[in-house]
Amino acid sequence: MPSVGITEAVMADELPAITAWADRSGWAVMYDPVALKGRAEVWHPKQRHTKVLFWFDVEGYPDRQPPAWWCGGEGLVVSKESQNYPRPPATPPPGPPTSSWRFSRRTASWAPAHTRSTATRTRT
Repeated sequence: MPSVGITEAVMADELPAITAWADRSGWAVMYDPVALKGRAEVWHPKQRHTKVLFWFDVEGYPDRQPPAWWCGGEGLVVSKESQNYPRPPATPPPGPPTSSWRFSRRTASWAPAHTRSTATRTRT
């Protein structure tokens, strides 16, 4: 009987829970137990016409490392391609993270969520 490695055994145990969650959440997950690699796809929540691909590699999991994940591309290497949806800058505004800041796609910058226009309106 061929021996089964720890990674293969753990993934065989975890895969039913992973695929059940994916089905409930609208994700499609494919896993290759021989290559120890897989792919998950989901429609982008804000850009419904854009499918986002996540690739994962579980080699060495769980003993040496957590699964490696990366987004986009063909899955063979970590993708550095620019996606077609806006991303916030890498550095958020200073201070503790709160819901009082939002990222504006129009201006491509962070702004307080509570700002209002200072222009005065006059009735005519």
